[in-house]
Amino acid sequence: MGSRKQRVAVVLALVALVAGGGLVKQLDTRGCSKDTSAATVSGASSSAQPRSTGAESRDNKRETRPIDAVSGTKIVDRAEKYAIIVPMHAVTQLEVMKTTWKIFPPCAADARAAQIIDLIFLSDVDLPSLDVTGGHCFQRVYRLRPFIPSCYNVYAQAPPYCFFTMMLHLDLDRTYDAILQVEADSVPVKSNWLDAAVENILKPTSGEVWIHAAKNERGGNNFNGNGAYNLQNNEFRQFIIGYREWFYTKAVNSGDTAFDTNMITFAKEKGSFGNFSNTHLRASTSLRNCDLMSLTACRSAMDASTWGGATPEALFVHSHDLKDPSRVRSQILVEMLGGDNGIRQFK
Repeated sequence: MGSRKQRVAVVLALVALVAGGGLVKQLDTRGCSKDTSAATVSGASSSAQPRSTGAESRDNKRETRPIDAVSGTKIVDRAEKYAIIVPMHAVTQLEVMKTTWKIFPPCAADARAAQIIDLIFLSDVDLPSLDVTGGHCFQRVYRLRPFIPSCYNVYAQAPPYCFFTMMLHLDLDRTYDAILQVEADSVPVKSNWLDAAVENILKPTSGEVWIHAAKNERGGNNFNGNGAYNLQNNEFRQFIIGYREWFYTKAVNSGDTAFDTNMITFAKEKGSFGNFSNTHLRASTSLRNCDLMSLTACRSAMDASTWGGATPEALFVHSHDLKDPSRVRSQILVEMLGGDNGIRQFK
């Protein structure tokens, strides 16, 4: 056990970490068999904490100093900073992204990198390359590994695991004001959309606004998880910590693994639904959700009368149909936008 002096030193070190918020926020792995594939950070066991934020990166500026994930050291007096996070669970999703971003790139080919936004691939997949059309638009492009335990590395479980990793990752909440999650089946429908995404989606996700996302086409108060999330509101962080515990003890056990719609249920059970829905959840006209509709039916969802906002405001549209790399170009230009000539309307 070591000397009393050594034991006291260990206790004091742990107290210092807790005081600085530096302990790794570990995801509950109840029901998992013992898994040894998860990473460790400075000796602290973590199934949800990657070793480094920049293990693989392609920067448009000099490398920034990495932040120790367990040091408790916070960034102070920094400039505003945002990130687009793209969860990747298969190489085919990367191909969908490459195809759609080539049709509608984030910025012009000769544009300079925006200094306030990064592009992050959240993935354990061995991606062949981080080069995508429009990568030069971002200050930094890198992969962040969630180190998903084998028992969660299936279709229904991997997205919520990545969501909680994204929301509670110590490096991210010290680096970014807000993040925009863009899954592979949430595709751009307008060229040079990055500046508008920052101004209309990310920057407004601040203060009392916790989430800025598309409401589901089925109506009600449900929203789609492809949205912006505020990382600088401590009340929201505590809400997510409580939600994660509830999610892995109640929702998952009932067979429902939708991390977005279950958040509404959690807020209702907490008795905070009214405040959550009216104050903290903001509907976005820049993010549209076609969900389970066919892409042909999705055309009407682009109409202002359906979504409560002018059609040109739409930047991203989410649909479960957008999964096949070989079909996604025609799906967007013909089925969603109404023909190849429809691309001119959204440029």
